[in-house]
Amino acid sequence: MVRRVLGLLTIAFLAGALVAPSAALAAGKVITVGPPSPGGDDTAAVQTALNGCIGAPPGCVVQLRAGTYHTSQLYADNFRGTLKGMGKGHTTIASLSVLTVNWYDWNALPPTGQCIPNTPGPGGNPCKWAHYIAFDDGIVAISDLTIDTSATRIGPYVFFGTNVDIAFALNFEGLTRIDASVDRVDVHGGFDLTGGSFGSDFNTGNGINYVEVPGASGGSFAVRDSSVERVQAAITPGPVINGQVTMTGNTISGVDIGMVVNGPSGTFEIANNRIRADNPDPVEQDHVGIIVAPSGMETGLAARFSIHDNAITAVDTCGCNMLGMVLADAVGGLPHWFRAAVLLNTVSLPGTYILDDNVKEGIETDNIAGDLISGNTIKGTVTGTLDAIALWSNDPSWLPSTGNAVLANNVSGIQIDPANAWSGQIILDPGTASNLVVCLRPTDTVADYGTGNKVVGCDPPGPTTKVATRGAPSLTHILSLEGKPFLP
Repeated sequence: MVRRVLGLLTIAFLAGALVAPSAALAAGKVITVGPPSPGGDDTAAVQTALNGCIGAPPGCVVQLRAGTYHTSQLYADNFRGTLKGMGKGHTTIASLSVLTVNWYDWNALPPTGQCIPNTPGPGGNPCKWAHYIAFDDGIVAISDLTIDTSATRIGPYVFFGTNVDIAFALNFEGLTRIDASVDRVDVHGGFDLTGGSFGSDFNTGNGINYVEVPGASGGSFAVRDSSVERVQAAITPGPVINGQVTMTGNTISGVDIGMVVNGPSGTFEIANNRIRADNPDPVEQDHVGIIVAPSGMETGLAARFSIHDNAITAVDTCGCNMLGMVLADAVGGLPHWFRAAVLLNTVSLPGTYILDDNVKEGIETDNIAGDLISGNTIKGTVTGTLDAIALWSNDPSWLPSTGNAVLANNVSGIQIDPANAWSGQIILDPGTASNLVVCLRPTDTVADYGTGNKVVGCDPPGPTTKVATRGAPSLTHILSLEGKPFLP
């Protein structure tokens, strides 16, 4: 079976934007912003408060009051402190209905070029990018507030011939190093059915983004007890270069993709999140809970993933691909770059549409080695689901899936497509070798087309009759999972 290319379109831009200053009341290390102006523009007040913590000693706090602050883009370089509200739903920072962006003028011949944040842009105008709230470098904490971009449209602006809405609602970028944390923050994007951000149905591409550019290293990123809804991809850390990433206790809904995590290195904990990739899109858009994919900078085994106790629902509303989780390791000729423990997750694949070229999988792995997948529950309510768990090896010239343990997973809820020779509740493709599968129930089916795999307590108990080698997913399919293909 040849699997078609996934059309996972997420956005990548670089840093954030500066807006005009104004007065704020400073008291020691706490800068208290006055109450929002009814129906007005609060950009100056909030931006000046952020400026007060740029390069500050530890402990600087920007305290927002209750109410809704309406602003254009906000930006800070080397912010050191906390931006804090009075609680989710009590303090809101909301983007103005129209934001002006002048990152590039691609209609000019030649293009006018990139403007630098905090400096005048082309024609002397302030440089504003398609991020809403952005931080470069520093030690940044955001807590106890709501960020709302739902009512915003970007003003006249063309990026590579494509209409653009907001790239990132909240963006952190490490040029040398950034340590960023987000706690108890709600992010609300909005629908744009006129062809929103890069052709999606959303006016906001990514909810919360973190990136370390080449030359940066060792930062940290944490998103805890927060929520993201109505954006194309909710939380998107990467590339991560020797950083530490923690994403725990978050709720995601109304999106195409829950989390996109890029290498090349670092430690990652993804735990106790509730993710619903359930954008009710009438146009074909793939729905995926969690994607782990390389950045293209991988040089060896340098990343560790702990992915556990997540509840993931990927809903097919349009005749789309739907996958609970994708782990892409040694793909595209890259080396193996991570080790992962995938434990005690629940993946549900409800839906109503089935097309011949759809892919319905609980946990898809590509060219992984030495990983543990155990105790997960995969539920499928659609006849035609390809599998619950699959170890694919793709192009035979790439490194194979080998030395993995798939143990005691509850896969009995998957309704396998009887017309598909590749279907099994667990699949080991012809490129796999020396993997161990131990079934939870003797009725669990395993389609083993590999070499030297050990299958214990399953139906059938040993390798199936070999069939013609499965057509490998294209390189475009694998690398499209990266989510943010543009590097600075």
